[in-house]
Amino acid sequence: MDVPNSVKLATKDYIVWISIVLAIFFVWLVAGDFGNPPAPVVSPISARIFSLYTTTYIGAGVVASIFLGTMMFFVYKFRVKEDYGEG
Repeated sequence: MDVPNSVKLATKDYIVWISIVLAIFFVWLVAGDFGNPPAPVVSPISARIFSLYTTTYIGAGVVASIFLGTMMFFVYKFRVKEDYGEG
């Protein structure tokens, strides 16, 4: 049983998907103050820790925005059309 490979995403779909992912990532950064430390840095050790915090926060934002953006794109792309169905 062969599955046809004719199902492909159009350029518009990629643009919509990337736009959704970037919008979620921007909201993530704004909500977290762009990964800036929540308290002022008072020592070299805390500066090092907060740099790791910023890196981790941005990395988590990338992963979360790709995951959530893909889920939202699936909802957008594969939603049920009004003229589709029984009846």
